[in-house]
Amino acid sequence: MKFLTKYIFIETLKTSLGSLLFFVFILLSGNTVRDILDLVAAGKLSLLPAFYLMLALLPAIISYAMPLGLLSGIFMVIGRMASSGEITALKSTGLGIVKIAKPIWFIAMLCSLIALVVNFYYGPHSIEIYKHGLHNAVKTNPMKFITPGTFIDDFPGYLIYCEEMYHGKFYNFHIWEMNDHRKITSYGRARSGILSYDENSDSLILALENGNVEKRPALAPEAFYEKCMPMISYDKLFVHLSLDEIFGHGNGQSEKISHMDLSKLLSAKKQADLADDKDRSFSISMQLQKNLAMACGVFILASLAMALAFMVKRSDNFFHFTLTLGLGIGYYFFMSLLSSVHYFSHGYLLVWMPNLMLLPVVCWSWRMVLKQ
Repeated sequence: MKFLTKYIFIETLKTSLGSLLFFVFILLSGNTVRDILDLVAAGKLSLLPAFYLMLALLPAIISYAMPLGLLSGIFMVIGRMASSGEITALKSTGLGIVKIAKPIWFIAMLCSLIALVVNFYYGPHSIEIYKHGLHNAVKTNPMKFITPGTFIDDFPGYLIYCEEMYHGKFYNFHIWEMNDHRKITSYGRARSGILSYDENSDSLILALENGNVEKRPALAPEAFYEKCMPMISYDKLFVHLSLDEIFGHGNGQSEKISHMDLSKLLSAKKQADLADDKDRSFSISMQLQKNLAMACGVFILASLAMALAFMVKRSDNFFHFTLTLGLGIGYYFFMSLLSSVHYFSHGYLLVWMPNLMLLPVVCWSWRMVLKQ
C-alpha cells in the first residue's frame, strides 16, 4: 500500500515539476522579459545583469505558473493511469479512489501553502529585486541608453538623435520635443552632451552644451519656416528623461500595491485608515483577499482536475494541455475581472467568487467519480 502511494506521489510530483518548467518558460517569454531582451539587443543592458533580472522574476512568475503546472501534472498522471488500466488494477486490490487521490491531495495542499508564501512574500520581493536591478544597471552606465547614429524614441515626449560619441560625451546632438499627438513642439541642437542618472526623480538627466532651441507655434507646429518663433541659444540645458516608459514603473515612493509584501500591505492599510483614504484602503484589502483567494484556488483547482481526470480517462497530452489552459485562464480571467470592482463597501470579497463557484462543481464531480 505504501509503495503504491509513494509511486503516485512521485509520478505526480515529477510530471508537475516538468509542466511547471514548461509554463515558467512560456511566461518568461512574456512582455517583461521581452523588454529586457530588447534592452540587451539595443546595447542598453549587458547580458549578465539581464540574466540576473530574469532569475529575480522567477518567484513572481512561479506564483502563476505553479497552478498550471500542477493541473497539467494531475491530468497527465491520472489520465495515463486510467487509460492503461492501472486505476482499475489498484481498485481491484482494495485501494479506493479516495486513497489513490490522497498523495495528490497532499501535493495540492503543499502547493497551496507555497502559493500563499509566494503571494505574500517571495513574489513581491522578487519584483523589488527586479526593480533595484534595473536601477543599478542604469546607474552603472546611463550613456548606453543612447546609441549614436540611431533615432531614440524610448522616452515619452522626446525623439533623440546624436551623430557620434567618444570620451564619455555625445557630439552633434539633436532633440525633438513632442506633444501627446506626436506633433513637434520644439527642436533643439547641441554641440555636445552627457547623460547621467538622477536617483531622486528616477530619471535620466540629459545635460546639453552650446546649442539652441527653436520653439514651434502651438496652433501650427508643422509650419517649419514662416511661423517659426525666434531661436534661443544656451550654454547649458538640462532635460529630464523619464524611465517609466522603458521599465514600466515609477519611483519607489509610488510603489504599486500589487508589489507589496504582507508587512507593507498591513502597514499601508493602517496608514490609509488613519488618513481616511477609503479608496487606497479598499485597494489594499482587495490585494490581501486576492492573495489569499488565489492560494486557496490552487487546492480547489487541483481537486477539480483530479475529478475530471478520473471521469475522462484519457491519456492524450494535447487534451490535458487544453483542459489545463481552459481552467487556469478562466480562473485568472474571472479573478482579474472581479479585482477591478469598486462599487460595494465590501467588494474586495468578490475575489472569492471564482473559488465559491468552483466548490459546487468540485463536489458534484467527486460525487460522480465515487459513483463509478
